Amino acid sequence: MSKNNELIEALIASCEEFAQDIEAVSVEGDELNLSELQGVIKKQKTRIAELKKKFRLQ
Repeated sequence: MSKNNELIEALIASCEEFAQDIEAVSVEGDELNLSELQGVIKKQKTRIAELKKKFRLQ
């Protein structure tokens, strides 16, 4: 598999995980739990940083 295809598949997987994490954030009344959402965003930023490191991106 080419490096580009591997990167694309990793990005898609990361996006799918991000979507699942967002869907799992609890809702209280009409509001999302903001601390949970902040945790989800931090987790996604970590995933992105790991992909950048793995694929030597800046």
